[in-house]
Amino acid sequence: MNQSPEPSPQTAFAEQRRFPRVRHECYARLQALAAPTHRVNHGLSLDLSEGGARVRAFHPMTPATQVQVRLACPELDEAIDALGTVVWSAPAPVHRHWLCGIAFTDLDEPARTRLRQFLAPQPITPLA
Repeated sequence: MNQSPEPSPQTAFAEQRRFPRVRHECYARLQALAAPTHRVNHGLSLDLSEGGARVRAFHPMTPATQVQVRLACPELDEAIDALGTVVWSAPAPVHRHWLCGIAFTDLDEPARTRLRQFLAPQPITPLA
């Protein structure tokens, strides 16, 4: 009897994603919504989707923390604002940085539309 191996945690997590991720760096501002700190953390997104972002930040973020997210990308005329929850946080291989996964919990329709258009594959124009 041939049994397939159990999926790794990374594979299982990736299979749970509803939206594909796109590698893209945008300035990320994360502000914790819970008192007493309301701490602001800054960093860069490493990848984005309609459902969330992976961010390399200067400070650790506690999982389950509710955050106000602002993503500013040079290609966008207007920043994307959303509410989110820190899903995971871990030290980054880059000295003094942290990685965190943010799941968007409230992304209004105009912001969702801008993000969707921003993440959509762009047609390649042939060289003349």
